[in-house]
Amino acid sequence: MTLPNFLVIGAAKGGTTAFTKFLQSHPQAHIPFKEPNFFSGWETRVKFDGPLRDLERADRFCGTREKYESLFSRAGNARAVGEASVSSLPDEGAARLMRELVPSVKLIAFLRQPVERAFSHFIMNRRFGTEPERDFRASMLNEGARVQRNWHPFLCYGRIGRYAEQLARYQALFPAGQLRVYLYEDWNASPETVWSELMGYLELDSSYVPDFRERHNTARLYHPGWTAAQAAGAWLKRVLPSRVRSRVRRGLEHLMSYRPRLDPAARHELTHGLFREDILRLEDTLRRDLSGWLD
Repeated sequence: MTLPNFLVIGAAKGGTTAFTKFLQSHPQAHIPFKEPNFFSGWETRVKFDGPLRDLERADRFCGTREKYESLFSRAGNARAVGEASVSSLPDEGAARLMRELVPSVKLIAFLRQPVERAFSHFIMNRRFGTEPERDFRASMLNEGARVQRNWHPFLCYGRIGRYAEQLARYQALFPAGQLRVYLYEDWNASPETVWSELMGYLELDSSYVPDFRERHNTARLYHPGWTAAQAAGAWLKRVLPSRVRSRVRRGLEHLMSYRPRLDPAARHELTHGLFREDILRLEDTLRRDLSGWLD
């Protein structure tokens, strides 16, 4: 049976969806789908309470090795066989299971300024109706109550953003050459550079370059009229040719949604109150200047 030779381990809302979508299009790569959550066991071996208790597409989650291996049964001659599960980075046991089952696996992590990451995650949960708090700052400062009530970690935004602590688990178990870490800023500023480096890391043909202008998983909220627009979209679906339906839906979504802005004062307060020590530790770990994260 086939097991992956690379894994994208996180962080959530750090660019993993975009990279995974682009990599899925590479003719030498096989990625069945995103978020099987096998190594963390979230929603299969590990259950949570709260608003994210019943996630959509739960049938895709893999709780057993047999089901997980079946994901890669059609990999054929693909050179890069893998998946992306952002639960792997914050989960305390995922690295140990990887070391046991795939000790030679190549690991990839994308990291984002933790408050900006949390805000994007908060907006996504608001959009899908799984975040009950309307105030982002309050959701961060009251996280302790969520942890005590065993809410899903994706609603405990601060825990997800302590990267130095999370990466240390992987560094203790895997050689440095098996872990590549990129910042969200790296990917946004020069996706071509990151792509080229990762093609070399995964030993793939670097002449294949996707269209990086395509956007994935952007953090937007809907205007009140979105429900009516969806009804109109359902009617248009019956009369429009299939080739234009997706374009129409994307256009409606963009027209009827907006991108909230993170308050700079809240960013500064939460960064220094919740993440300062971890960011300084991460600077030493990555040997990179992260002062921009602390501004």
